[in-house]
Amino acid sequence: MIAVQPFQYERPLHVAGSGVVQVMPDGALYAHTRPGFADVRIVDGSGNPVPWRLAPQPAAVREQRLAIVDSGRRSGMAVARVRTPAPVDRVTLDIPDDRFVGVASAYGSTDDKTWTRVATTQIYSLHGAVDARSTTVLLPANDFRYLELRATHVTRIDRVLVTAGVRAPLRRIPARVRLGRTIVVDLGHANTPVDELRITSSTPRYKRAVEVVARDGVAGGELVRVGAPTTTIVPMAVRTRYLRVTVANGDDPPLRNLRISAWARPRPLLVEGGHPQPLTVYYGAALALAAAVLVAAGALAVRRA
Repeated sequence: MIAVQPFQYERPLHVAGSGVVQVMPDGALYAHTRPGFADVRIVDGSGNPVPWRLAPQPAAVREQRLAIVDSGRRSGMAVARVRTPAPVDRVTLDIPDDRFVGVASAYGSTDDKTWTRVATTQIYSLHGAVDARSTTVLLPANDFRYLELRATHVTRIDRVLVTAGVRAPLRRIPARVRLGRTIVVDLGHANTPVDELRITSSTPRYKRAVEVVARDGVAGGELVRVGAPTTTIVPMAVRTRYLRVTVANGDDPPLRNLRISAWARPRPLLVEGGHPQPLTVYYGAALALAAAVLVAAGALAVRRA
């Protein structure tokens, strides 16, 4: 039996069948659980724990370290240029500095002459109670064969690792969008994962820089339309409730009929089937319970091996 008093929240879970069942987390579950759902416990109708674990994500199919064909510094930024054998969706910078907080931007080109900024991401290396380091830039779908990486507040970029992966189809996140000088995208719950924003406008021609700020990161790129209607994808890798979007209009009129939507890849839980109904999910517990939760998650992994 499991003591449920320490948990702040509970909800019924309806599953059928004897096999493993996928359960899709919603905003409330993200908002009131610890990272990785470490304080989630599932109990069956007899009061016994039900094993569960996070569903594995598709693995990257190509990962390659590219030779830097040109590098140096420009306007106070470290710059490195590479040629990619195929379009990539992730770039990780090898930076020798031990401590830094900066911004990395990726520019793409098909001919090594005309360059377009496609992504901007905060990078950092911090030390404290828990060390943290992130130097990865996510790219939208593209056909670029050349990439130029620019990073602030670092001495240089030593190497560039690129990845092309298999992506699960993204799902749109319900959100309210408040237009203004700074556009606020309200996802409704804290800690909601966001993997990309999609931005459109009915203005016939435009080229505007865009910046997206979240609680734990910043991203950006350029909104470009020269002909038919197009959707600009801004890669994200954040967990937040609010996204604040700023479009640099300069002296131009604001973009007409601006539409912004947030998208995320599915992050389902795998729950063992065949248990007496009804099942109940408990969450929002103290940190001390995390170890017991991980034991339950590991039990599922052992049974499925």
